[in-house]
Amino acid sequence: MKKLTEIIVNTVLLLLILSSCSQHHEIVIIDGIDVSHHQENIDWERVAKSGRVGFVFAKATEGATWSDSRCRSYVANAKKEGLHAGAYHLLKTSSSVVDQFNNFKSHFPADADLFPMVDIEDRDFMKVDSKTLQNMLQEFNELCEKEYGTKPILYMSAGVYNDKLSENSSRFKNNILFISAIGKSIPRLRDGRKSFIWQHSLAPIPGIRGNVDNDRLVGLDISDILLQEVIKKPQNGEYQGIDVSHYQSEKKIAGKWKDYGKIDWSKVAHDKNIQFVYIKATQGRTITDKYFSYNLSEAKKHGFKVGAYHFYSTESKVEDQFRHFIKVCPKENVDLIPMIDVEPGKNPSAKKRSKVQKEVRELAKLIEAYYGTKPMIYATMRSYNEYLAPIFNKDYLLYIARYQSGSNPPIINGPDHYDIWQYSETGQIDGIPLPVDLCRFHPDTNLKDISL
Repeated sequence: MKKLTEIIVNTVLLLLILSSCSQHHEIVIIDGIDVSHHQENIDWERVAKSGRVGFVFAKATEGATWSDSRCRSYVANAKKEGLHAGAYHLLKTSSSVVDQFNNFKSHFPADADLFPMVDIEDRDFMKVDSKTLQNMLQEFNELCEKEYGTKPILYMSAGVYNDKLSENSSRFKNNILFISAIGKSIPRLRDGRKSFIWQHSLAPIPGIRGNVDNDRLVGLDISDILLQEVIKKPQNGEYQGIDVSHYQSEKKIAGKWKDYGKIDWSKVAHDKNIQFVYIKATQGRTITDKYFSYNLSEAKKHGFKVGAYHFYSTESKVEDQFRHFIKVCPKENVDLIPMIDVEPGKNPSAKKRSKVQKEVRELAKLIEAYYGTKPMIYATMRSYNEYLAPIFNKDYLLYIARYQSGSNPPIINGPDHYDIWQYSETGQIDGIPLPVDLCRFHPDTNLKDISL
């Protein structure tokens, strides 16, 4: 009963943290691990295929002279399998910060794509006074920022942070925190910080012998810890495609739909940025978008390359949804590969995740057999990572929505990358009555890749 109570309390605390953070961040639960030579030979292919790991931190150095011989190979092989990887230094009190940083810098993997991290262990720093620790970290901060253009992530226990740093936390407010609380409740930091990386358990991961530290981003996005030079920017600053539905012609106000008129495709045709248009056709086993036929015929009439999508429902049989989709949208009517829109809701249970994966795969196979090509998969970044990653990564083109991220494109768990980024839901285009979704190709994807 005590264990059950602890689980319930931890779950509620996590939900409260995520709820609080979601006012400022797009929250995506992405798990990671931190490793060292103690893990010995790691099968990174199995680690990536497990779908449980999105990022890795490998130990690089300790003190002024010691280095981990496996760090560079860990980082290289993890990245080869599509994982994000970084390195960390274990800070010691017995050597100067400059000597330790120089040791770290000389062994920092050139292909690491995560912020560098400094590890402050209880056994070394619990008895050190706050001022000494803060001064050491400030010096490491300055050296790291000069070399890498960013402050390091600070790893420590919640106890060390609360006792040594929280009283002067503004000094380190721009450092990402990596808080260790293995086997305990979600960390509660004295200064109220709710965004951090949480080292929450010591547990097995496929491909790694024995247990390994399991970590989680809480209130953070993977792009928050990516070195800026490796963030892939879109190939240009303009949209290259749009997707539309009845929502571009009508809006629900006080429970009633207000009609704003049809899209004027003759006006839209003046916009030379638009290379492709995806139009909602169907939803579930019975719903047909009321503007689909009009939008399809008019968009094609005005020279646009057009594709259609089906909004997948967890409430209808896959075969019924497939038959409904191809009845409304025969393959000869479109220019682009079909698309499945997967938006099954937040916080999936293992059972629901398994159901969604099974049904989307079944629907995709039926569509492939009819159209002669695999469909594209659409989802928000959160939905994709929670429900579909990484098993759909390599076999399907991915159309991923991510809005509140500035210039940072979608990050998906596991190998590979998005193919189309839906970066805005508030686009304004002449001829379209209401705001429209704007999209960009990944630099490695183009119109030919999505054409039938």
